[in-house]
Amino acid sequence: MTIIKQLVQVSIRVLAIASPLFYFSTLPAVRAEIQPVSQPVSVEANLIVSVRREGGFCRPGGCFSEVAIFADGTYRYSDRTQQKTGRINRLEIRRFQKRIAAANFEKIKSQPFTGTCPLAYDGPETVYTFRKGSQTEVIRSCQTQIDGKNPLFRQAERVYQQIVSR
Repeated sequence: MTIIKQLVQVSIRVLAIASPLFYFSTLPAVRAEIQPVSQPVSVEANLIVSVRREGGFCRPGGCFSEVAIFADGTYRYSDRTQQKTGRINRLEIRRFQKRIAAANFEKIKSQPFTGTCPLAYDGPETVYTFRKGSQTEVIRSCQTQIDGKNPLFRQAERVYQQIVSR
């Protein structure tokens, strides 16, 4: 075998191994590790709840969508391609405020998530942020087992879906 053929074969082997590594190293970071609950969250003063889907396998720019709901009844929806604002009715805001005030966040957070985080298979994690007075509670679905029957989470998901589909 000539030296050129040997070099070509070695180059092909190196490329076969290195190409996927290079490809994945150029993708935006998809973090599957669990973030600490105490991680600082930028929260606007009049925010009462936000539901954010983040992570997964997306083109550059990252995967996310978020609905942020404010005490005055306004909301802001944003994702990779758009941002829109609107209003939800006062009754919905009062329900959120009552449910947040009554929520036992320590008890909610005491239920660890033990399954496979959707980030592990290119799905999104849901991050809930609730404002209770001056306290901000952040609950990540890959850390905490979310009780789908809990009225606060049911309302948050319902309103999120309604706003996203507008």
